Amino acid sequence: MAISAFTGAVRVSGTLELGARRLNLSSGRLRAITDAARRALPGWAMPAQAADWAGMRTLSPDGLPYIGPVPGAPGVHVATAHATLGITLAPLTGGCSPICCSMAATARRGAPSIPAAPPGASASPNFGAGA
Repeated sequence: MAISAFTGAVRVSGTLELGARRLNLSSGRLRAITDAARRALPGWAMPAQAADWAGMRTLSPDGLPYIGPVPGAPGVHVATAHATLGITLAPLTGGCSPICCSMAATARRGAPSIPAAPPGASASPNFGAGA
């Protein structure tokens, strides 16, 4: 379960369904998330106007996000496939320098060390190559 505070609201979330093709809500999962929030936040009451919703979470086959320039599209960059960590990693991703991209690419390849980043490095060595 994750709890995110926003102006005038609190978001309580806690599921990731791999392979889902529809945005169906499970009443059992919603109940489990609500129960967990009540245990984590004693005295918290579910708002009368709760907004239950589902959204797709993108993730890559190896779990590392795709960050960097889009091959063949000058000036276009992406930062996607953060799975359950999009809000958590947004500040780091937004400020991602070439060294961050190089580190992610190194981790994806399973290389033992982190090389100096070339200008315009991408988080995925296979990004844009149909991987």
